[in-house]
Amino acid sequence: MRNNRGFDKMYLAYDALLGWRRVTLKCVKVTMLEHPRRRVIEVVSRSDTYVFVRRFEPGKF
Repeated sequence: MRNNRGFDKMYLAYDALLGWRRVTLKCVKVTMLEHPRRRVIEVVSRSDTYVFVRRFEPGKF
C-alpha cells in the first residue's frame, strides 16, 4: 500500500472570461491498494481563494 499526498486540480477553460475567478482547492490523500489496483482518495482539507485570469501570451514562457 502506498500513501501519497497531492492537490486536486481545477482547470479553467481556454476561453474563460478575463478577471478574478473564485476557485476551491482541495488537499487530498491518495492510497493505492496493491491487490485490487484501486485508489482510495480522502480529502484532507479545502480552501477557497481567487485567481486572476489574464490573456495568454506565449512570449512569457
